[in-house]
Amino acid sequence: MPIDQKDGGRKYSVLLAILILFHVTSNLIIVTADNTPLLWDGGDYFYKSLKYYDVFRNFDSGFFSRFNDVSHYRPPLLMLTSLPLYAVFGRSVDTAIMTNTLYLIILVLSVYGLGRRLYSNEVGFLSAVLVMFFPIIFGLSRSYWQDFPVTAMVSLSVYLLLRTDYFRCRKYSLLFGISLGLGMLTKWIHFVFLTGPFLYILFLSLKQDVKNSAKNAAYAILAGAAVAAFWYIPNGAHVATNLLGLSVGATGEEATTFQNLGESFGPTGIFNVRSFTYYPAKLVNDQISFFFAVVFTVFAVLLLKRHRDRNLWMLILWIVVPVVAFTLIKNKTPRNTVAILPAISLMIALGIMNMKSPTARRAAAGFILLFGFFQYAVNSYVKLPIPERLALKTSLGDVVFFEQYDKNPSHAIFRANKGDWKADEILDTINADRGDKKGVSIVLLPRDAFTWMSMEYTSYFKGMPFTFIGAVNTPDAVLKADYVLVKKGGFVAPWFLMKNIHASLDLMEEHGDKFTLLTSVVLPEERTTLPVYDVTSTRKGRKSGVVLSEKLQVVDYFFSEEPEGKGKKFTVEATVKGVKDLDGDMTAIFNVANKKMETLLKKGVKASPPISGLKAGEERVIKASVIVPPDIAKDFFSLEIGFLDTSDNKPLTYAPEYMIYKRTDESF
Repeated sequence: MPIDQKDGGRKYSVLLAILILFHVTSNLIIVTADNTPLLWDGGDYFYKSLKYYDVFRNFDSGFFSRFNDVSHYRPPLLMLTSLPLYAVFGRSVDTAIMTNTLYLIILVLSVYGLGRRLYSNEVGFLSAVLVMFFPIIFGLSRSYWQDFPVTAMVSLSVYLLLRTDYFRCRKYSLLFGISLGLGMLTKWIHFVFLTGPFLYILFLSLKQDVKNSAKNAAYAILAGAAVAAFWYIPNGAHVATNLLGLSVGATGEEATTFQNLGESFGPTGIFNVRSFTYYPAKLVNDQISFFFAVVFTVFAVLLLKRHRDRNLWMLILWIVVPVVAFTLIKNKTPRNTVAILPAISLMIALGIMNMKSPTARRAAAGFILLFGFFQYAVNSYVKLPIPERLALKTSLGDVVFFEQYDKNPSHAIFRANKGDWKADEILDTINADRGDKKGVSIVLLPRDAFTWMSMEYTSYFKGMPFTFIGAVNTPDAVLKADYVLVKKGGFVAPWFLMKNIHASLDLMEEHGDKFTLLTSVVLPEERTTLPVYDVTSTRKGRKSGVVLSEKLQVVDYFFSEEPEGKGKKFTVEATVKGVKDLDGDMTAIFNVANKKMETLLKKGVKASPPISGLKAGEERVIKASVIVPPDIAKDFFSLEIGFLDTSDNKPLTYAPEYMIYKRTDESF
């Protein structure tokens, strides 16, 4: 974006360079220190980027066929922009994530260019600083997901849209079209964010009878289609079919994974209060923070009262149209609407600069920027000695006033996690055991964030001939695989897979003599509750063996339920064993969750008989019950249990283990 040297441009060029350098350096520090595996789709993007690299490295007559086979569903731009970095710095997760440096530069300069062109240099720079202080923005800039790049590409497209001068300028109309095509190659939802601003600018150009506006707008669309055509022509039908299921779902025998996925991530159904409040709530709790949400709301109201110009309406449409569109589809996740945040930063900056008093403007800008930096530091480097989360519970969910992100929600990376997730150790163990066997198949139970794609991209990277079954499509897959990985403690998967998870565990227990435990590895997770039941469970009890805080072992557990008025009464009977002598008492903690693994009810109850006095090596059968009222029972999906040591009022914790089983019987 050109910077007007006559209007303080040199000063802002330096400030923008400092801003970009700050974030790139900070990201490099955190990314290189972080050992968190790329979760879910992020792992898939990395896996596919490795395949693209191999396709380009082995250029031959079958190049186009092999290129197209890499990804039929995920647009390739993010993966392709990683390839030059791989060639220079080598292939690694860290190198892949630092691809975001390109998109960070695009985002900062585009937001600055928008603010400067719409209003002033001050608005542009303040907007660029603010958008990079939003937690989900700087968090996603440290992970390998398409949402940060598409946010940058949306900002670039809106900037170029403004430069078309209501489609008077053919050059910028074509550049806008090219950005549309590149945006669609970043993520299919790119067009959703451009729909409002594009139609608004086109409407104004037609209303003003701008010569050739319709023709230039058409050229822009054609240019975008031409850029994106090489990937969408062979893959468009596949994308459209899957996105239809993702958006509206199918029914009966035709129900798709995407329909189920939507229900697991967002409120069941569309036309209800929770659905309509989902994205406003996520704006507060997951995207920009309560403070910035309040600031945005105040300035938005004041701007609508005092400053109703065309530019403001374009920003509002940039925000409103995507929120409405994504509210009306089943699959809901905070990442869907991240690309509206540059418009929010622009409106906050505009609100500040429209304050009448220069002193008030400086004070407001200083305080807001100071809070933004504080928020950035707390969620990146500093841990305050206060509760991690301050929230108010309401009937529609929590309102989070302050949060120190520690577990990297929404697949964003906030602070460096240095734990060893043991992917290499697990794969090396299997590789050493397989001998000269080719085509090794591995079942993962459950399909969770760690095991799914991170295991697959690690094995591909290491050149191991492994095929992974991340989602058990049929329970008897465990009887056909060469190896099975079972998570001991904390087995959690998307709700629509849990039935097959349970059925697979049943088969392994029934055919226990067909499997040999090679070894187990402890994962760097800390959990306080043990899942004991969900509505898809095929059995009412299981062996456990989980040891909590080196004090207490849950040997096994059994579950029962019965009506309690219009609600339900759940009872867990567990065999517990003392790892060491227990003088203090333990309170059983029940956690009731819904399909999205959101806690509906957390309640402590006394076990019978008490756990106090349990000696090391002694076993005792205890019972604990919880009554779930009707309003919670209707959304009930899973039940978890934990223990609170009343002597220090701390919950007992455990680290889940991955058990590596080898199938030793070939008769199946």
